[in-house]
Amino acid sequence: MNRDKVYGIFLAAGKGERMGGDKLALPIGEDTIGNMTLSKALQSYLDHIFVVAKKTDDLSWIAQKNERWSRVDSEKAELGQSHSVRAGIQAAMSYNAEAV
Repeated sequence: MNRDKVYGIFLAAGKGERMGGDKLALPIGEDTIGNMTLSKALQSYLDHIFVVAKKTDDLSWIAQKNERWSRVDSEKAELGQSHSVRAGIQAAMSYNAEAV
């Protein structure tokens, strides 16, 4: 089956103000919210997932290492979500993505 290169953008550079902190690291059962969500995305047909994070995030909330995801730093995360989306799209373009 021939299909386009389809990449996902996982937005992980937010401030978490409404939650009072980093919501991705919050526990849910024996997992974290962020890791559980990324695991579900990795089960999809996406060819690769770009985890867009702040430079200061050590991504310790991600339990699994997997060649189907990679980190992208959002240099201007404090300026809003659109900057993180842009960073993810630029990363996908560098992989010659057909769709994001």
